[in-house]
Amino acid sequence: MKKPNRTNETEKDRVYRDYPRGGKIPSLSHRRFPFSVSLQGQILDLIPETPRPLVSWRGTPPRDSANFIMWRLARLLKFDPETVRYPASYFRPLVLAFSEDVGIPPDDGWDIFTDSYSRARVATCDGLLERAKATAESDPFTTDLYTDGKRRLLLSVCWHLSRMATDGVFWIGCRDGAALVGSDRATVARWLRGFVRDGFMAIERDGDAFHATRYRWRA
Repeated sequence: MKKPNRTNETEKDRVYRDYPRGGKIPSLSHRRFPFSVSLQGQILDLIPETPRPLVSWRGTPPRDSANFIMWRLARLLKFDPETVRYPASYFRPLVLAFSEDVGIPPDDGWDIFTDSYSRARVATCDGLLERAKATAESDPFTTDLYTDGKRRLLLSVCWHLSRMATDGVFWIGCRDGAALVGSDRATVARWLRGFVRDGFMAIERDGDAFHATRYRWRA
């Protein structure tokens, strides 16, 4: 595809064309996609500096594999506010170009992407927590059980995260939650346990070294 004309440059074109990566411009740079500079940057940041191997894996793939890169791309595009309304087929040109930059066969990249896209249930995109907080501040969850403003805000954020999720399952890490409401990690962890104890939500899956605990809203 022809490189965008600099005299007709828009903010949405700029990142893909000029994004530096070891002196090599990714093939994505030669294509136009209707995404904001922020989202384009997030997509390009997923491309590893060195090739990653393809592996045979079910579920969440190893973090040092090309499968994991495609898995992250699928989850980003499925839940980002800019792209959440699109089906997987909309992203085929991007995925094929992205696969080329990752260093894997386009057909394999497309298979992994579509499989990951169909199975993704919990949003992990950048900006989701901030969007949930903004919505929580304008439309808070009402309860008389708590009086502390920060704790009530965290509860409202959890409520809105559950409403944004495909099947009501959501995640929120203690560190992220603490930064979001202006508290400390230990306090937010205690509050989240309290929300489970008081019946507002249930643990869907315990967290581990790489994943935050998944919750389901119950109230």
